[in-house]
Amino acid sequence: MEFILTEGAEAFEPSEEYKMMMNKMIDNHNKVKSKYLSEAEFRKATIIS
Repeated sequence: MEFILTEGAEAFEPSEEYKMMMNKMIDNHNKVKSKYLSEAEFRKATIIS
């Protein structure tokens, strides 16, 4: 099982679109442009009543 998972992980090649998206997310994070929610804010925003 471990061999299969290792082989699958090594065979994974992210697309160029995915790489660009991740680079943009990292750049926004480093420039403090990302807006993160605390757990309390998340729970308040997602309460289903």
